[in-house]
Amino acid sequence: MLPSHVIGRCLDCGLMVNLSFPQRTPTAVFDASYHGDAQSLAFADAGFGIEDPSRGIWEHGLRVAETLTAGRRLLDVGAARGSFVALARSRGWDAQGVELSADAAESAQTDHGLPVAPGTIDVMPSDPVFDAITIWDVLEHVTDVAATLRAAKTRLAPNGVVILTTDNFDSLIADLARSAYALTGRRVAFPAARFFIPYNTVYFTPESLRGVLRQQDLHTVYSQGIDYPEVKMNLSLPERVVTRVLYAAGRKSGRESQMLLAAKQIDSPTHV
Repeated sequence: MLPSHVIGRCLDCGLMVNLSFPQRTPTAVFDASYHGDAQSLAFADAGFGIEDPSRGIWEHGLRVAETLTAGRRLLDVGAARGSFVALARSRGWDAQGVELSADAAESAQTDHGLPVAPGTIDVMPSDPVFDAITIWDVLEHVTDVAATLRAAKTRLAPNGVVILTTDNFDSLIADLARSAYALTGRRVAFPAARFFIPYNTVYFTPESLRGVLRQQDLHTVYSQGIDYPEVKMNLSLPERVVTRVLYAAGRKSGRESQMLLAAKQIDSPTHV
């Protein structure tokens, strides 16, 4: 338990869930204030599109996609204000996005001229289909993971690929965060409070993430440990130093703070 929410674990599959998340009102949770006030408190304004510090991760994911599918039609799920859509289009992808927050989608359209529609993937038309569907740091926020992945699969072109990133709660930093929080009687909340955030509905490990993908007949064909760009987070100097040390230790042990996966329908050919 953290001060703001309670985390439970499924006894059957081991998936960790946020028992305090208001499942019936996700639109109210991820509203204009989330993309404004909440994000400004947690994240630094570090650039847009090709200037976004996530560029290296995004471009790596696109290179993986380019080895797995020949097409270039892309849908970004949870596109926010369109930063990744802009980058993908600059690399020659016919990219568009869908975003739960109507405010963020409108900003993508009016401020950046990007095709980001308000809503969720499961209510989008099933035509056209996409060669790549990206889900960057979003799957852990949705209220129905199975429905989101099922909707993504049905909107994939033949030989299409899903590329996603999410936090790894079997990482070194997650283990140390839990230990520090418990051993200090909940007095040391960093980095636990930054890692087990209340805006998550679920908290994945590599095993549980592959499991939910398999349930939708999506087979993991590529995986790699990554770290969320430290420069994108609003951290004090001591917190930044601790984060860099833990990131380095996680990379050395092969237990990075995040994971990047590519998945395809089980009957699709693979090349990685």
